Amino acid sequence: MEEDIAVLTQSRLDRVARSRPRGDLWEFLKRAYEKGVKVDAGHLIILSVLEEANRLLEQLSKTVGEKRAKQILKEAGIYTKTGNYVSGELLKEYINRESRVAVHNRINDLRKLGFKIDGKPGPDGGYALVQVPDWYRKSEGI
Repeated sequence: MEEDIAVLTQSRLDRVARSRPRGDLWEFLKRAYEKGVKVDAGHLIILSVLEEANRLLEQLSKTVGEKRAKQILKEAGIYTKTGNYVSGELLKEYINRESRVAVHNRINDLRKLGFKIDGKPGPDGGYALVQVPDWYRKSEGI
């Protein structure tokens, strides 16, 4: 059963990476323009994946507990092997880039826009979306 959960988790993340973030997209673009941040689809994909990873952890934690939920995310290749971060390698693949530097640069851009994102450097490094700015939230209560 837990193997099924890992497969479904990865499948869901794949679908999310092809969608847009859940926040106010127009406000996102406006803020990026005001800050001089040139955004591309990679920024939106990374943000979508980080948001969904948080939702997956929350939902799985309710079903199997937080510790097992984190293990499932690691087994599905979403979290790094040694931490509770979304894998930089995974994000690199989603934005179709050769280097994790491209991910790092987009993460820095998102930080400039007010997103609080923790990072772990190194070969097993990754990122965790800690907080989104108030302006990004839609009225639906994201």
